[in-house]
Amino acid sequence: MNLVLGREQGGSSLVTNGSGRVAGELPRDSLGAGYRYCDCFASGDFCNNCNCNNCCNNLRHEIERFKAIKACLDRNPEAFQPKIGKGKLGDVKPRHNKGCNCKRSGCLKNYCECYEAKIMCSSICKCIGCKNYEESPERKTLMNTPSYTEIGGFEGSHHLSPTKFSGLQKFRKDGRSPSCISWEVVEATCACLLAQGEEAEKEHCSECLAEQMILEEFGRCLSQILHIEFKSKGLKIE
Repeated sequence: MNLVLGREQGGSSLVTNGSGRVAGELPRDSLGAGYRYCDCFASGDFCNNCNCNNCCNNLRHEIERFKAIKACLDRNPEAFQPKIGKGKLGDVKPRHNKGCNCKRSGCLKNYCECYEAKIMCSSICKCIGCKNYEESPERKTLMNTPSYTEIGGFEGSHHLSPTKFSGLQKFRKDGRSPSCISWEVVEATCACLLAQGEEAEKEHCSECLAEQMILEEFGRCLSQILHIEFKSKGLKIE
């Protein structure tokens, strides 16, 4: 359960309950029109360098914060437990306590909490277009592809999942290596850009910053494509 401590415009503390992911909300603007869920409070941390307004999740409001924590624990004793549980007795792998809610990543990016924890999505997930399941061909291709770090990697891309470039590993009938731009590469690149755009939207980034994030992601994808292409031909990257 994601929990939040904040204030409404009138100054009263805001703590809501429910069976969902959130136990409260933080207003993101002076009008209180934009709301966002706070992961800082959910993980038991204080807010630090956040964009929230009228935040009470800090030392200055320690008493109010303590009361909110107590209220949340009274409603749900497991409110501050990790999202990834150890699973029930007899389970082979851990499970996500709440399930992911991905919409565009296909659950094959570290943006997906299940994929990041190296577990497959389950029936409790609310994801759309999920490809993170046992018989998924996209997942199998991804698992068989060397990760970014294994082939040298680039700084600033540690948050990215390994991208499938299966087209680079095949050879044409005439013996020549294939083009580095295949449909698989195009599809994987588009998935990366969409996931980055979704992340920017989640972070309520400005249009200019969102464009910059997507362009930087595109640059990393191109760098990875060239790196794999050069490596397959025995060329060195200076």
